[in-house]
Amino acid sequence: MRKICYSAFLTAAVVLVGLKLVGWQNTSPFGEMDGEGLFAGNIQETADSVSLEPTQFAGRPGDWRTVVAGEETGLGKPDADRVADPVGAFQRWAKRFMEGTAEVEEGLRLAKGRRAGMARMIRENPRQAIANQIDADTREMLPEAIRDQLEQPIHGTGRFDVRQQYRLAKGEHPVAEAAKQYPGLDPRLARSAELDSRSPRLEVATSRQLSANGKTYTAHVYGSLSGQGPRESILFNGIALNGHAALDESPVRLMGKTETATALATGQ
Repeated sequence: MRKICYSAFLTAAVVLVGLKLVGWQNTSPFGEMDGEGLFAGNIQETADSVSLEPTQFAGRPGDWRTVVAGEETGLGKPDADRVADPVGAFQRWAKRFMEGTAEVEEGLRLAKGRRAGMARMIRENPRQAIANQIDADTREMLPEAIRDQLEQPIHGTGRFDVRQQYRLAKGEHPVAEAAKQYPGLDPRLARSAELDSRSPRLEVATSRQLSANGKTYTAHVYGSLSGQGPRESILFNGIALNGHAALDESPVRLMGKTETATALATGQ
């Protein structure tokens, strides 16, 4: 009799546990499983609870935008007027143009930016301007609209004028300015430099002009031409832009392949 009661109790306990398991599955927050093994109910509930409004950062609404691969964004290439090295940028474009992989419109923009850089370089650093001039062969291949933006090569014989203007100037003497950088300097030397800075000094301003082929340029020189005095006739070679000319210290002009072939063909 005890065995029968014990067996009936176990059977009832198993049935009760089974019913509880079935009820727990039906009331599970994960919902029913679909054929792919995902809980469809959970997916629906999650999708309904997600907000599609743009978030805000520092009080400013987010600006949603679709970016397509290869599309121009705000981080694109700067225009020609803003590039750090307009002279170098144009030289790189010219190389690609000679290879047939560059557009004329891009070159024209870069040439305009380069023009301002070269004009400043001619005035401030004629040696560097000469080194960055466009060679004859490249110039020959460029479109006329771009050539009009470039410096013009000049050579031949002309008149070279040198004028010097003198004036008395006051202000801090270069020696006094340098003395301030050495705190341990002999006080007597420092005092002497201070007295020199108070006395007027003679300043010399030198200007040069080149006249050739009916034109007059403000000439900028370097090297051996820096000490050149006025001459009625001087052999020169250089580049000109906006009324200023950078003169090469060597009057020898290197001709390009096209120019050389033309000269040979005409017997020059």
